[in-house]
Amino acid sequence: MAASSENKDKVVRHFSECPLCSHKYGNARMVMVQQDDDRTGFHITCPKCHVSVLVFLANGQMGTMSVGMVTDLDRSEVRGLLRGDVISPNDVLRQYEKLQLPKITMDDLLEVAPRKEIVKKIIRKVK
Repeated sequence: MAASSENKDKVVRHFSECPLCSHKYGNARMVMVQQDDDRTGFHITCPKCHVSVLVFLANGQMGTMSVGMVTDLDRSEVRGLLRGDVISPNDVLRQYEKLQLPKITMDDLLEVAPRKEIVKKIIRKVK
């Protein structure tokens, strides 16, 4: 994709305010979390209400496309998920088999999860 400062400018133009409180972001809280040849991802945190948004830009045949979504993940969790392994059909089947057990714990479920540490971190935050 084009230079990262150019992508950041595009994000600022299209996602310039918080979707929850409408506060103007500026680019102070915007951090690039992913970049490769044809796509770039940013994590933005609103300084007023502290809601975070993930924004992805991708170059396609029809030009630059963008997608934004509200998230409760912080930027380090997003980077970890983006670097993580893809969940395979075998991972899904192992989880299904675990769910069929008469007595199951969260540790049992996390044992076969490809992103075990990130999932545990998220669960600790929720508790």
